[in-house]
Amino acid sequence: MRKKKHPWDRPYCGAFKSFALNRALEQSREGDYVLWADASKYHDARLRDVNVRDAIQGLTGTGMRQPERPRHARAVSAAYAQNGWYQNRSRELRRTLRSAYGVLHCAGVNCDQQLFLPNFYRNAVNKKTLGAYPEFVGSGSAAIEAMSRRPHIMNANILLENTSFNRKLIRTWMAAAVRKPGAFCGSSVQEQSVFSIVVMGARLPMVNACPYLRLEGFNKCQDVTKSSRWFLETLASGAFEVITPNEIDEELIPGYEALHRRSTQGQLADANVPGRKVDVAHPVQQCCRRHVADELDLIKAFGDVSFDCCRYVPCALPSFVRGLCAYVRREEGSWLP
Repeated sequence: MRKKKHPWDRPYCGAFKSFALNRALEQSREGDYVLWADASKYHDARLRDVNVRDAIQGLTGTGMRQPERPRHARAVSAAYAQNGWYQNRSRELRRTLRSAYGVLHCAGVNCDQQLFLPNFYRNAVNKKTLGAYPEFVGSGSAAIEAMSRRPHIMNANILLENTSFNRKLIRTWMAAAVRKPGAFCGSSVQEQSVFSIVVMGARLPMVNACPYLRLEGFNKCQDVTKSSRWFLETLASGAFEVITPNEIDEELIPGYEALHRRSTQGQLADANVPGRKVDVAHPVQQCCRRHVADELDLIKAFGDVSFDCCRYVPCALPSFVRGLCAYVRREEGSWLP
């Protein structure tokens, strides 16, 4: 008997999140706000010294409180400081939104050096899941490739205005689990994978807090952005931007790919930021060969023939790779690292 539950023990994995949100929206009034906050092993879930009303006002730009974006140049990540999209936005009044469908998922290793975490990273949304929902992704290999390059969404915290559109969106997410539970739970982050493609497929503007996160280290940004306290403080303080779907496709994705090419050549984003120390990164491909023996198991597990250990798995963490391989082999007692 396993000490920990394995995802295959739960045929609908995290679909309870959509059910709970749907019920809350049905039981509250039109125009009310509903907040989802994940239970967390990383953060204290008690919301002390934070105010949901302040977060709503910061998001929507309403009320007496009109927070401005961080102004100090050192508060902006190196990746965004030189990005054309951010430079244009920072010259304008900060945009507002009525709902926060989670936040854009910031980079997995160093969010000072990269713009976001794409859906293909570590198979956050694998090809099986992408192919199962053409109503969100589109049909054919080109549509699947396009969605795999778009930013993943961190949905540990969701703040929704109760509207007919949002009620339909959450019911759509819930129905995706009921109709195709295997595909719904098949990617590494399960229900968050399908939420990402539902929201991206609906072409919704997103909260992007990545410009104001400068954390280095594996999963540091991910762990921080799981925090409900961080989420509410970020909205209330104005430490975010709003990005449209067209801007994601036309500006952010090409920017991500350009930074990725530079990083494989040993160049850091800091090199193009005036006043910042220029350092030299090391190409990531050379050290990843130690994981080649594990690559076949990862391909079989996630169904992606193009799986590249150098692209998805940090070479500095062999224990992570061993744990991931044990998970995909369904070894007794294994759990997703």
